[in-house]
Amino acid sequence: MRVLYWNINGVAKVEASLKLHELVNVFKPVILCIAEPKIPYSYGVMLRLNLTGFVKKTVHNSSSSSIGNLWILWSEDIEEPVVLNMTRQAITVRTEGVFISFVHASYFQVFRRRLWSQLSAVDYTTPWLVIGDFNCVLRNEENKGGRETLTSSINEFSDWMEENSLFEADSLGSKFTWTNGQSGKRLKVAMKFWNQQVFGNVNARLKQAQLKLEVASRNSDEDPFDTSKQNVMKDALVDVHEVRMQQHIMLKQKSRNKWILEGSSNTSYFHSTIKTRRSANTISKLVTDDGSLINETD
Repeated sequence: MRVLYWNINGVAKVEASLKLHELVNVFKPVILCIAEPKIPYSYGVMLRLNLTGFVKKTVHNSSSSSIGNLWILWSEDIEEPVVLNMTRQAITVRTEGVFISFVHASYFQVFRRRLWSQLSAVDYTTPWLVIGDFNCVLRNEENKGGRETLTSSINEFSDWMEENSLFEADSLGSKFTWTNGQSGKRLKVAMKFWNQQVFGNVNARLKQAQLKLEVASRNSDEDPFDTSKQNVMKDALVDVHEVRMQQHIMLKQKSRNKWILEGSSNTSYFHSTIKTRRSANTISKLVTDDGSLINETD
């Protein structure tokens, strides 16, 4: 499932609408969130946007007294999102078996504490994506110029991630995503996080891919001149490499978050992580054709 979040900074602008169409055509999301549309939501606006393949409906946090700052749109190819909770700072929906929280956090730390309370995992068995503009950072190097980020703000952000088993996903593109255009500029990063369940899913996929490769290799060995079986084995090998790369990225991000929270005191964490990886990649038993179990090294 491809999810797109963009702070459009005014959806009525012609250039913003054109850019939105470009992003949808390039990345082909099935659900997207527009932050800071800066106009009241209406069905007429959706018709003017005319996003091909998207439902002409929106989940938004507008009220009778304020213009909403989050609009959620979705493709005709997925089920309609069900709203789980909604505030000025975030909207959480459920669709296609996952939870997605779209965030547009307050500039003020005291108000962000309400956000951390709102965004608490209640179901650790369901994958949960948290994406958007958090108006704070996990590390000082993510902020350039201006005043240094308060340590308490970083700690609260990190604590919330740890308490909810979230880890930061790798990002592509520009390191900084926003500037106020001044010489002493302060930049903020829009981040996204996946919960621990996704990491478990990757491990399960790796085991399945390895089993598929084992079966494909055996079939190819039985008939080494069958090119179709060789191609199946090659495809299975590519799948294993791809899943291992995803696992590597997630392990790196988990290690980074642990380091933020515990510093050099978490040596045992890294050792246990490596032991787990080695254990998952170790063949400890073999089954012969007649069903006998072999667990001796020789």
